[in-house]
Amino acid sequence: MRLNARLNAEQAAHLAGIQQQTNQSVSEIIRQALEMYYQAVCQQPVAAKEILSKNGFVGGFEADPELSTSYKTQLQQSLAEKHDPG
Repeated sequence: MRLNARLNAEQAAHLAGIQQQTNQSVSEIIRQALEMYYQAVCQQPVAAKEILSKNGFVGGFEADPELSTSYKTQLQQSLAEKHDPG
């Protein structure tokens, strides 16, 4: 597909700057920009929970059910036991 676009002076300067920095053609810059924009707009972001679940991190470990509220105490006890001189 061929494109015909009108750019203002600032946009034209930005495009020229990108060309100078990357040594890419206008077509390649537009293709990459379109792909990046498509990813940002059209691709559904994957939630961290979904990624962790898919890779076995969620539900893959056993721990005290109250760990989120008692972790500091448990950590202190564990360190005390590990470093107890007696």
